[in-house]
Amino acid sequence: MRRRNGSRLVAVLVAFGSVQASLAVAEPGPDSLSTDGNAVALAPLRSAAPAVEQVAVPEGRFEVGAPVEAKRIDEMLSERSASSETWRYDDGSIVVSTYAVPKFFQPKVETGFVEIDSILVFVGDRLRSSANRWEVSFGASGAKEPMQQFVRDSGIIGFDPVGADFGVTPVADGTTVAYGGLWRATDAVYQVSAVGVDERLVLHGPDAPPTFAFEVTGATPRLIDGGGVELLLRDEVVSVIPPLTVETAKDWLRPSVAGARFVVEPSESGEGGRVTIAIASKLLA
Repeated sequence: MRRRNGSRLVAVLVAFGSVQASLAVAEPGPDSLSTDGNAVALAPLRSAAPAVEQVAVPEGRFEVGAPVEAKRIDEMLSERSASSETWRYDDGSIVVSTYAVPKFFQPKVETGFVEIDSILVFVGDRLRSSANRWEVSFGASGAKEPMQQFVRDSGIIGFDPVGADFGVTPVADGTTVAYGGLWRATDAVYQVSAVGVDERLVLHGPDAPPTFAFEVTGATPRLIDGGGVELLLRDEVVSVIPPLTVETAKDWLRPSVAGARFVVEPSESGEGGRVTIAIASKLLA
C-alpha cells in the first residue's frame, strides 16, 4: 500500500469461531481506509481448494489427480464428509477430493452434508451467515442484543464493544461486514469464512483510543500461557483466541507478537467477562 502525507494506520485482527488474532500496522491507500476494508489487506481466508485428489480407476488402481480427459457425471452424495466429496467420471473412474478446511456441514445429524455458505444476508435487523454448523450475526452497536453473536450447539456467545459509538450499523459485501467509525477514528471490519470470523480494527491515527474492550456473554474468557484467550462454557473450552500479532507497514509480511496484548477480566458472577485489546503507545505515536 502507498504512504500518503506520512500517515499510518493500525489494524487489529481478532478472529472468533476457529478464533485467531493478530494486529497489523499498515499504510493507507489513496482513500485512507474505506469502510469496505479494501485499503487494508485482510488476512487471506483459508482456502477450500482441494488438498488431495485420489482416483480409483476401474482396474482398482489408485492415482493422485483427476483424470485429464474424463468428464464428471455425478457426485456420490452419500460419500460426502465435512472435508471431502466423491465424483464419478465418464471413463469409469471415481475421484475423491479432500479439502484442507471444511466445505460441507450437516444441518442435522440425520441429514446429509450440504455445502457451507458464508455469505451474509439480513434476517430482520441483523446480518447472519447463511449456512454452517455455527452461525454468526451482526447488529447495530448499542442495541439490546450484543453486536456480534455466535450460535453454537453449546449455546450463544456474544461480543459487545465497550464505549463504541451508538447506533453504528453493519454494511455487508459478500462475506465481509464493516462498521465505519465504531470507535473514535476506528473502523471495524469482519470477514466470515468456513472456520471462523476475522475481525480487523483499523485505527486512523493517534486520535484513536489505545484500548478496545468487548463484553463477552455466554462464555467466560480466560487468559492462557503465551497471551491467548480461551472461552469456557461450563468449564469446557469452546474456543481459543491465539495471541495478537503485530504487522508494520515496513514489515507487514513478518508479523511479531510485540506491540499488543489481551487483558481479561472475568465476570464476578462466574459467567461472561471482558476482553480488552491494549495497543502499545508507540504504535499510535
